[in-house]
Amino acid sequence: MTPKKQLFFTALFLLASTPQNKAQAATFIAGLQGGYGHGHAETTSAYEGQTDHPVPAKRRSGVHGPLGGLFLGTDFEIGEKCILGLEANGFLSSIKDTEIITNTSTPNSTTDIINQKLKSSLDVLLKLAYRLDPIALYFKVGPSYGWWHFKSTLSDIPIKYAKKKGLFGVKFAFGVEGDIVKNLAWGIEYNHTFLQSHTFQRPFDATNATPHRVKPNYGAILVRVMYKFR
Repeated sequence: MTPKKQLFFTALFLLASTPQNKAQAATFIAGLQGGYGHGHAETTSAYEGQTDHPVPAKRRSGVHGPLGGLFLGTDFEIGEKCILGLEANGFLSSIKDTEIITNTSTPNSTTDIINQKLKSSLDVLLKLAYRLDPIALYFKVGPSYGWWHFKSTLSDIPIKYAKKKGLFGVKFAFGVEGDIVKNLAWGIEYNHTFLQSHTFQRPFDATNATPHRVKPNYGAILVRVMYKFR
């Protein structure tokens, strides 16, 4: 073997055996998470002066409630301190709000009841983390998809309107995690999701009334427990 070939194969052997290359082995993660969410559904509707059941043209109703779910992911260690990962989350949610709007301007007062709720959501997030033994700090971002439920009734009309729409959005998150024992870890996270705006047209509204245009966003504080397959 020529000296050039010997040098080439020696370099390949040293590269393959460096600690940095070994550190890039994947760690697979599966876990449970649960917590409490709070946010707003910003609603625009031009009903005032167009129907007998006026709704404020612009309003900001608060939504809140518990949520929980599962997550799966994988982490790649880049060097000694940095981590690059990918994570998928699935949630069941009771984040909701009920608006009760009473119209007393007519001889027989009417009540407009509007319920909104996030039923469930899915997201896929890119994770960037920095290790500060014995914990790691991380930031995540990625697309989200939520099922938003809108339900409305009027006290003087025996008709109920209910519709569920799937909405795309974006989620941001940051948190901290650390090991409990060898393969078991804990985490605390705050995330915030901004969903796309959407409209709902109730069948009992006036034909010239602008439909409800709703733009939800919500944040959540989560406690996480995970198992790492190293």
